[in-house]
Formats: sequence, structure tokens, C-alpha cells
Amino acid sequence: LQEAYGVHLLGEGGEFETLVTDGPHMQRPIRVEAEPRYDGARGALDITDAWLGE
Repeated sequence: LQEAYGVHLLGEGGEFETLVTDGPHMQRPIRVEAEPRYDGARGALDITDAWLGE
């Protein structure tokens, strides 16, 4: 894919990021308050608060 389309599967150069907040491997979920921020095709999530849920 990188040679044909210039896309790296792991996001290198394009920065794919993931935030996991809950799942079967976690005893308690992570709760967040956040504000999305966009600049054209780019985006970010500004986390303003985080805590452990029940």
C-alpha cells in the first residue's frame, strides 16, 4: 500500500492514533471529557479531564 498509494498501514507520516477507554481487558473504564479540534483534514482530541469509571 505504501508503494502504490503512499499510505503506511501503521500511520507513519500520517499519525493514526487510538485511545482505548474500555474493553474486556480493563477492570474499570477510563472516562474522559474532551474537545475535538479540527484543522481541515486533520483533527485532534484535547482531553480536559479523565477519571476511572465504575
